[in-house]
Amino acid sequence: MSTLKVDSIRNYDSAVDFSQGMKVGGLDIVQNYTESGSEPSSPSNGDYWWDTGNDKLYRCMDGEFKELGITSVAPHNYGDRAFQIGYKNGSQSSDISYWSMTSAGNAADFGDLSSGTVYKTGCCSDGTYAFRLAGQNYTGSGFVLDNEIERWATATLGNASDFGDLTSVSMNNHGDTNGSRAVISKGRVGSASSSSDQSNYTGQFDYFSTATAGNATDFGDDDIGRDQSTCCANATRMVSMGGYRDPNYLKVMDYITFDTTGNAVSFGDLTQENHIAAGAGTGAGQRGLHMGGLNKPGNTGSSSYVNRIEYIDVDTAGNATDGGDLLDVAGYGGGCNNATVAHHFGRSGSSYDVIQQTVLATAANATDFGDLIGNGDLSFGASGAAS
Repeated sequence: MSTLKVDSIRNYDSAVDFSQGMKVGGLDIVQNYTESGSEPSSPSNGDYWWDTGNDKLYRCMDGEFKELGITSVAPHNYGDRAFQIGYKNGSQSSDISYWSMTSAGNAADFGDLSSGTVYKTGCCSDGTYAFRLAGQNYTGSGFVLDNEIERWATATLGNASDFGDLTSVSMNNHGDTNGSRAVISKGRVGSASSSSDQSNYTGQFDYFSTATAGNATDFGDDDIGRDQSTCCANATRMVSMGGYRDPNYLKVMDYITFDTTGNAVSFGDLTQENHIAAGAGTGAGQRGLHMGGLNKPGNTGSSSYVNRIEYIDVDTAGNATDGGDLLDVAGYGGGCNNATVAHHFGRSGSSYDVIQQTVLATAANATDFGDLIGNGDLSFGASGAAS
């Protein structure tokens, strides 16, 4: 048997041309390529043909040309794995919990946040990574506001790591992504007990690229500074819903366009004055949900928790519509979705560990799905890919 070893083949004046192709052990390692308006005759398996008349690419397989297609995969801000942060067993926590949204069951431990125990934070996802968005951090002697962004890979169990910083400390934030850019509505800035100081409701939006670790940049302003609001989004818009600006409960909604920095624009109204609710959406369609919350009709009299599920079409400005109901009255809950369903988790009636599900396309009544790990009041959540 003979052995031929070739380190390089060179032609200094022009490219090396193997006009008959090259075979090693009877296998083609260079395929012919033709650009023409008509199909080449007598092709060999592996040959490529670019159809110049129709801008299509073909490859010869089993003695005939077959069209090669390219499928564009749109970025998502969701996945089939749900996450919950913020509270566990009635106190602030560093725990990250998770569960599969495709099969009813209970939450399990995923890992830990890097910043220690947190409270009144925010959460969003680009489908690959989930992000914790500032909030209150417990130092052992009390709560202080921070501006930290941290993230974790949704497909791999483990701890979060530092990503960057928002432009200022804040709490009661909400935010979402279009799959590549995150926009954060900062709720309240200043001290942790400054609800009556109107200057702390700044209405500031920050944004950052989810692909590259770094600090956030100013995006624009909300049309009304507020905290304890929630949101939903699709690949184009994020809609902020309801909220609180001492002493008023809010029903207003406004929206930003992810790819264009600037101030928020009026969208419409919720069916009731409401804050500390959960948002989710929009999955594979355009429907966004607002679930539960604390309602004070007309900002008069006493407030009460509600079980209402409201829905909007994220692409069409207008008022929310009453859909179905949660299992019980609920507030301070988290929300997330995959392509077809939304989950609400946290407080439900006198229980604080309930995960419940509703179908995005119908906003129908919720059904029981499973349980969090202990008391999950004051929850925040997102979803991402499981693999």
